[in-house]
Amino acid sequence: MTRFVPSGILFLAGILVISACRYQPQADELPFNVNPPEPPNLAEVQMTSADLPLGMGELRLGLSPSSASRTADDFVPMTDYLATLLDVPIRTIDVASYSELIDLAVAGEVELALLPPLSYVLANERSPQVRVIAQQMSFGATTYSSYVLIKADDPSGELADLKGRRVAFVDQYSTSGFLFPYAAFLAHGIDPERDFDYTFAGGHAQVVRLLASNDADAAATASGSAREHAKGNGSADETQADVRILYKAGRIPYDALCSTGGLNERAIKKVQGAMLHINTRDRRGRLALRSTHSITGWIPADDQRYEPVRKVQAVVREHLEKAKHATEAD
Repeated sequence: MTRFVPSGILFLAGILVISACRYQPQADELPFNVNPPEPPNLAEVQMTSADLPLGMGELRLGLSPSSASRTADDFVPMTDYLATLLDVPIRTIDVASYSELIDLAVAGEVELALLPPLSYVLANERSPQVRVIAQQMSFGATTYSSYVLIKADDPSGELADLKGRRVAFVDQYSTSGFLFPYAAFLAHGIDPERDFDYTFAGGHAQVVRLLASNDADAAATASGSAREHAKGNGSADETQADVRILYKAGRIPYDALCSTGGLNERAIKKVQGAMLHINTRDRRGRLALRSTHSITGWIPADDQRYEPVRKVQAVVREHLEKAKHATEAD
């Protein structure tokens, strides 16, 4: 089937709101509380010129376009605090797409990168020098859910009911907005290449807007996106659109803070130690994280934490390659 590509993402007259009274947290999205280890002494995380790449007086941190409500500006308090802890300036680099951030990380054009799970797996595949230093915690949890959303009045009761209809994904490099829901469709005997008209909306907020404006019949997104809309951000007379969760596509580890090869082992250890200081257990941490909208702290992490994502990615990649070969054969 042909891809559905709207002439433009149609924004609602007001802010989209998922009715808070209808939204109830499901059991598998309730926070799994984790207590990060005690951070090292502040003196142990401060960098010297020997810790920085030759000729550089700052660190560059690449950020993904994972949320329309979370931009480089929202990370300024956190990066300022990190810079204070490390005693080195940090410059944030906001990119327009997941693929752009992957390219920057692989090329070593940033020393640090906050990579969504699938983006990390793909970047590490291209360059093993892209290594996990710490994992983000949000809402006190280490994982989040991937949802397939539909309108509240849609009669669909299962994924198979979406066959022949329009589905909005976030981006081909999005873990919760593409990879996990795509794999869920395959597991239910549904081939998105054959059974859907689908589009990539470019962001989590955008896929929900497509659903609300009737430019899509279903939207794949992260549980955090639904939570943000459930809070309600506008006045009572603004346009509202009720949606509901048709399917939960699985639990996903939160984003990975990665080094990209430009830092030595001593510097990596200092960055990791500094990140453990940035959490909501104290006032400075709360102020630093407040504008990120969800981050509550960081825990040490390594590649193994993202192995479940790598396994799902292998299944989806195999299917897409087979579909491509079949199309070329025709």
